Amino acid sequence: MARNLLLNDRVIFALIIINAAAIFIAGFPQVDPALKQALAGVDHAITIAFVLEAAFKIRRDGWHGYVRDGWNVFDFILVALALPSLAGLFLGGDMEGYGIFLVLRAARVVKLLRTVRFFPRVDELVSGVVRAAKASFVVLIAFLITLLIAALFSQRLFATLSPEHFGDPAKALYSTFKIFTVEGWFDIPDEITAPLPTLSRILARAWFILILMGGGIFGLSLVNSIFVDAMVADNNDALEAKVDALAEEIRRLRERLGERT
Repeated sequence: MARNLLLNDRVIFALIIINAAAIFIAGFPQVDPALKQALAGVDHAITIAFVLEAAFKIRRDGWHGYVRDGWNVFDFILVALALPSLAGLFLGGDMEGYGIFLVLRAARVVKLLRTVRFFPRVDELVSGVVRAAKASFVVLIAFLITLLIAALFSQRLFATLSPEHFGDPAKALYSTFKIFTVEGWFDIPDEITAPLPTLSRILARAWFILILMGGGIFGLSLVNSIFVDAMVADNNDALEAKVDALAEEIRRLRERLGERT
């Protein structure tokens, strides 16, 4: 009975929801210690249930058959990461010390993505995404390199003026990306250029305008347009094929009409 339940995806999904709710409630500091302990017990029980699920699947399919399914491998890794939480059964700990592992285990809900196979024309959608990713890969790499160069250049220019935005390459990369995405494109430049003399202020703003135009408006638009164009390429190909077939039918019809006359 237990074996059949734990091999049922709906039951596993319900356990994931219950586990996520337990973790969420236990995260509030004002929760009564007795309730928090009970929630920890629920979490331990569900962790053991997930271990048993993996064991039942391995026994049913064999190890090679089990790992042949990528979702099983994903589940196994997350269950393994959650196992340290069981130490609380013996050491008297609670869920908080292992929160990151427990949250990761809740990622098992991505198994619901298997329902996409029932979507209409899902094969065309998946192939379109793959084709679009391949088509835009080179442009995306070029965009990232441009972002890196602009960030490093900005860091050299404004590290002293705005250490919170350009104090190191990582901060500069994030701030430059915000400008690229037109998020904070005027807040950051205005904050940096406010104390500068007139000429330096004009030059600094011109630099940020160049970043915005080159990376945000042109760069991201180019990446997006190539991706979208590749996504609908199948539709365009199908339309072109229909047009070619129609043109061929018209040509044959004209030939027949010419023979009759």
